[in-house]
Amino acid sequence: MNINQIVAEVPDYQVFFSLDEMKERTDRLCNNYPDAITRTAIGKSRFGIEIEMISIGHGKHSVMVVGAPHPHELVGTLTADFLLTFFCEQPAFLLSTDATWHFIKAIDPDGVMLNSPWLAQPLSPSNYFSSFFRPPLWRQAEFTFPFAFGEHRFSGSTPENKAWEKALIMTKPDLLYSTHNCEFGGVFYFTSDGLPELDFELIKLTRKYRLTEDTIGEHGSSAKDGLPSVFTFPDEITESIKEMQLGESNVLMRTGDSSAGYSEKKFGTFSLVAEVPYWCLNKLKRDLDVGFVAEKTTELIVEGEKLVDKFLPLLQHLASKEAQLLLEALDVPRIDDELHIGIQVGNCHSALTELLLALRRPAMLLKLVEVAWRTENFVGAKDMFCVVNQFHRESLAVIEEMDFLLPVPLQQLVQLQIEAVLITLKYLRSQPC
Repeated sequence: MNINQIVAEVPDYQVFFSLDEMKERTDRLCNNYPDAITRTAIGKSRFGIEIEMISIGHGKHSVMVVGAPHPHELVGTLTADFLLTFFCEQPAFLLSTDATWHFIKAIDPDGVMLNSPWLAQPLSPSNYFSSFFRPPLWRQAEFTFPFAFGEHRFSGSTPENKAWEKALIMTKPDLLYSTHNCEFGGVFYFTSDGLPELDFELIKLTRKYRLTEDTIGEHGSSAKDGLPSVFTFPDEITESIKEMQLGESNVLMRTGDSSAGYSEKKFGTFSLVAEVPYWCLNKLKRDLDVGFVAEKTTELIVEGEKLVDKFLPLLQHLASKEAQLLLEALDVPRIDDELHIGIQVGNCHSALTELLLALRRPAMLLKLVEVAWRTENFVGAKDMFCVVNQFHRESLAVIEEMDFLLPVPLQQLVQLQIEAVLITLKYLRSQPC
């Protein structure tokens, strides 16, 4: 398995594929390689969009690659599409992996559709937040797997999650690759326990691509010993139970197990996440004034939340499926009463991360108001749209004027994700049966 051979073939992607383009590319491969590919319908989304799994190979090890576990995190859709295409065109390489590969290009097609206006545009904050959507935890395919632990139960799986669960039961993967990516910063990894040598190799991979190591990770994760950018998977079940025992009213109470937790318990699956950033710090322009960014972020949060508090109650009656998804996403208040502590100690990563997070809710409010105006003809929605759109445009103008964000080439991000899964498979294959 010559990994350099495959990463050298990754094209210079400029934009992402739409849902229709993903399907067209799969159709073309199925027509051209009918004896190589197996196509399985595994479920339908809330909007009724069919979710399918595409399988190729007959190797000893079962590998599952899942794209768009969060529908605004789309690097993995390119990664999955490229791997499937390459395996069709290079059967000798596929054979050398000794694996049966299973791909779900987009596990949350509804969410991808809501994000679709920016997919064919250059990846700038203005384009990205022009039609941003991310569902709440309790509506995410990634975190609504069923679990039973003592007296605690979770059975609120989404349709997309049920499709994912069906695929896992069918394939019982040795390796699960949920292809998340972040918005800003550096690269970090989540890995299951048991392959410490792999963790060191993943850090080398980050350095190979000359990307920054993200040593902060995410809430609920802890860095592995001596490996500041490799983390253990958060224990969603324990976190949910803690919240219930404390009696706190938090969205985590309504979440289930993660894909990593569920598949490990059911099938002993090893899981990998390689988080890669859309943007990195543009060091060529000017030094980052963290205090200035913190000040602007605070202003955006305060003003944005005022708009959400003002208009959201007036839109609760909207009935379309698109509006319902947006209402659910906006029904989760910010739980941080103050900015990330990293901002206050001069951490530029945290400052810019918070700045981007501050734009999410106003962007989804803008989308909801537009649905009310253009689709549901809600009286007064046009005036609401003008107010929210003005705030939105002014906020994005601030970001663009700062010029702190530099897009990372999509080709580079896909190459890293491909190497990460192939290196992980190599280490799994080396383990005794």
